[in-house]
Amino acid sequence: MPILTPTGGGDFVKVHIPSGTYPATLVNIRQFEMDDPKKPGQKKPMLCWEFEVTSKRTGDVYTIEGVTSMAWGPGAPGGQVPKNWTWVGAIVGTEGLLSPDGRPIDFDTDGLIGANVSIKVTDKAGKNGDPYSVVSDIVPPAGEF
Repeated sequence: MPILTPTGGGDFVKVHIPSGTYPATLVNIRQFEMDDPKKPGQKKPMLCWEFEVTSKRTGDVYTIEGVTSMAWGPGAPGGQVPKNWTWVGAIVGTEGLLSPDGRPIDFDTDGLIGANVSIKVTDKAGKNGDPYSVVSDIVPPAGEF
């Protein structure tokens, strides 16, 4: 599991930009808790990843968030790979994330802050039906920003 320093509660920024892939800078990763749908009445720890995207047209800076579980590791063979593992791997590669015996090592996410990446942004509907943007994936940067 990554080493984290929680930086706040569960407040989320809800802005809307067109869906697509954008160059972005990772500016924060914070831990929060949400209701566990598989265990009523219990909470589960999650990570909120915050990225800044700058509009080339207007110069406006938008913070777009993505949420992952705290699951850490490459997943079971043939099973689902945790998004957390995939996103860290997109930024630093996964080669150094395993010990010589194949187990995932602890990883301090503070070293990711400031990374330039490309993010895939998609829409979600808020409780009132208004759309807002979320990060659905991170891909390594392609070319110059």
